Amino acid sequence: MFTPWKLTPAALASALLALGSAAVTYACLARKGYLNSLLLFFSGICFYLTFCGAVILLGLK
Repeated sequence: MFTPWKLTPAALASALLALGSAAVTYACLARKGYLNSLLLFFSGICFYLTFCGAVILLGLK
């Protein structure tokens, strides 16, 4: 009936990176009062590259 929770190392790394990315975005919003589209673009690229690097270097599955 429900999907079983299987927290793999890759899922945990993704969750931690997402929380970190959200914290950086919130900090910029709180400091400036608005979000810059360039900040969002580069944050997304950094998140993707960091996640791919962690999966490749750490061998997460």
